[in-house]
Amino acid sequence: MRDIYLRGGGMTNFGLQLERTLKELTASAIGSALADSGVERQQIDGIFFGNCLAGLITGQESTRAPVTCIPAGFGEIPIHAVENACASGADALHMAFMAIASGLHETVLVVGAEKANHADRQRSFAAYRAGLDVEEDVEKMFEAAPGAGTNRTMTVDRHALIARRLMAEHGLTEEDLATVAAVGYRNAAANPHAHRRSGPGVQDILDDRVTVPPITRLMMCPISDGAAAVVVSAQAGEAIGGCRVRIASSRTATRSRLDDPDGPSATKSATRRAFADAGIGPDDLHFAEVHDASVAYLLLALSESGICPPTQLRDWIRGGVTALDGAFPVNASGGSMARGHAPGATGVAQVLEVVSQFRGRSDGRQIPGDPSVALACVAGGTIGFESAVGTAHVLVKQ
Repeated sequence: MRDIYLRGGGMTNFGLQLERTLKELTASAIGSALADSGVERQQIDGIFFGNCLAGLITGQESTRAPVTCIPAGFGEIPIHAVENACASGADALHMAFMAIASGLHETVLVVGAEKANHADRQRSFAAYRAGLDVEEDVEKMFEAAPGAGTNRTMTVDRHALIARRLMAEHGLTEEDLATVAAVGYRNAAANPHAHRRSGPGVQDILDDRVTVPPITRLMMCPISDGAAAVVVSAQAGEAIGGCRVRIASSRTATRSRLDDPDGPSATKSATRRAFADAGIGPDDLHFAEVHDASVAYLLLALSESGICPPTQLRDWIRGGVTALDGAFPVNASGGSMARGHAPGATGVAQVLEVVSQFRGRSDGRQIPGDPSVALACVAGGTIGFESAVGTAHVLVKQ
């Protein structure tokens, strides 16, 4: 298979942006990506557009990808919609990877964009609920507390249940949860695109409003609007920031079969296959951007990806392993908890942070030691309590 490169990218700020339309956010990210990569619009063979909430938030269905992207200066080329919950943008990158690997296209654009907020807060909560299997009794499955779906998204209750299980299994405390969350907030304070840049410390996180025990508000990601885009090509192009970034592998996987409840999670399947394709293992990574819709999800991702053995989670937290100057930095961008979580854009934002780190341009949050191998992985949706889909990309600096 021929080599595939990330030529460049760009993103908007993540945050509450009720005044900006999905088209505006998308056009801004696309313009930044093209400028950064030095690629012209006429060189783009196709667009893969990741989004999962537009139909429920803006009402745009059926043709959301061309309706959103054509005003950014495109026409005639194929524009594909990719919808896969929080993994939508990452899966769009996976589709682009396959399109170039097949030889069908030479250079394509990947866009992840989301308007997750609405003036009617209940509309946003209902949109998130629709990302779960509508035939499942998720209230019972998540052991939902009063107010689920009305004063918070239903997913908060699931994350709280995961947190309680992790605490029981690994001897974690609420302070441990706050400690690992604080790492992301320190990083996000230096990220100009982040939704939350105030940099709360451990005690601030513990003292924040409890949503569902043991989860405080700052242990969960905010609902964010934003867009991110990357140019993907079989042509390496000019070295930017002294390096080129190659996508060594790209995989998407779903949860195990319903008749195999003990089978691998979506994240485990995706990362295992991505490592095998790239010819590496977790020990060969220098850092990672992993999905942390909550602090519980962050710990789950570290374990399921093979980065951290489950029995070492507590030692990693208390030893500061995931900090920028730790043995294995995680979520230098701030992650979804602090950078923000615009579901369709999150997976693309992750790889943009990897690119920024490789180029040495993450001022104030730069990982020391010239890192050159990284993982970006994200999961999304829920079926039978398990994440429905997971996507993983191994990126290398050349």
